[in-house]
Amino acid sequence: MVRNECTPHGHNMTGKPPKSDARIGGMVAAVVLVLLAVFVVVFVWMGM
Repeated sequence: MVRNECTPHGHNMTGKPPKSDARIGGMVAAVVLVLLAVFVVVFVWMGM
C-alpha cells in the first residue's frame, strides 16, 4: 500500500526532482510571490 515511488507527480523525497517539477515549482513560487505583493499593495492602499 506504499505508493511512494509511483506517485503521478513525481514528488519523491529521495533524489533531485525532474526538470518539469522544478519548472512547476518555480511558477508556483512566482505566482505566490505576485499574489503576496498584490495583497500587500491592496492592504496598504486600503489602510491609507
